[in-house]
Amino acid sequence: TEPTAGRVQLYGRVASLLEVGTGFHPELTGRENIYLNGAILGMKRTEIERKFDEIVAFAEIERFLDTPVKRYSSGMYMRLAFAVAAHLEPEILIVDEVLAVGDAAFQKKCLSKMGAVAVEGRTVLFVSHNLAAVRALCKRGILIKKGIIEVDSDVETAINCYLSEDNLSEAAIVWDADTAPQSAEIRFAKGYVLNDSGEFASQVDHRSEFFIVVEYEVLKPIRNLRVGFFLQTIDGTPICGSNDPDAWSTIVRDPGYYVSSCKFPGYTLNAGAYVVSFGSDRPPSDEPLVTTPVCLSFNVEVMEGHGSFNRVLPGVIRPRLNWNIQRTTSALSKS
Repeated sequence: TEPTAGRVQLYGRVASLLEVGTGFHPELTGRENIYLNGAILGMKRTEIERKFDEIVAFAEIERFLDTPVKRYSSGMYMRLAFAVAAHLEPEILIVDEVLAVGDAAFQKKCLSKMGAVAVEGRTVLFVSHNLAAVRALCKRGILIKKGIIEVDSDVETAINCYLSEDNLSEAAIVWDADTAPQSAEIRFAKGYVLNDSGEFASQVDHRSEFFIVVEYEVLKPIRNLRVGFFLQTIDGTPICGSNDPDAWSTIVRDPGYYVSSCKFPGYTLNAGAYVVSFGSDRPPSDEPLVTTPVCLSFNVEVMEGHGSFNRVLPGVIRPRLNWNIQRTTSALSKS
């Protein structure tokens, strides 16, 4: 998208991770792309060679170093792209939401590396809706809404302003055909949360079951279609993800309208605000067909406390557990 107005002043070498694949030539190998990216950043070959082994070790792609990157999975692609951008010593490192394609261990590794880059006195511009990661990494926060800077302050103030705004949907969303998240194979239509009475619910009783539901249209016959969701707290702490297990049976879904529903039993979540995003893919590939940003929000209310004093328990889950208490004459031991 072309900018409409404004200007940017840059002082120093810039490396950016804006989307999977940016800056890599698909026909070149991983090894060749490391040198290509270094050259684009203005580095000499000797500088790149000095960092080469660190980049490869960080990306964990030693076995595939001489394979064309067009054969990499999105996760491998991103591991190499981040390793190159972070280790070739840019003065300014720009990172968008792209880390979402990595696994949890690599995301943690990337956040640690970005923290180290910042400590060295270089600038990290981190764009994310993962508030837990923003809070862990950043000291300064900028809240942008519709292209306008609304808040420029310390990170806690910026996060609190973001959470206080009505910037998340309620417990239901309806997409129209033109703007719906879609691919050639599937188009999302609706997403919503239902309570145990089958009603749309932005407030859920922690004792009662509830449902996360997505409606979608299959546009052409597709094998192994898997549809699922990701649940997290409003501040970005991951809770769980789940998907339709039918995809693993290699069935073909014909064109038509489908509804996928996932039931959460009562006594699962503790009191708090939660948000949901949806996605679809075709296992065993990890390439997504369609993903959505956070699009649903709901609150869980604790309707009964714990024990005779009705205390609120800490944590994000609230299981109803069974205890067994016995009086014994001596200490129990396992041999």
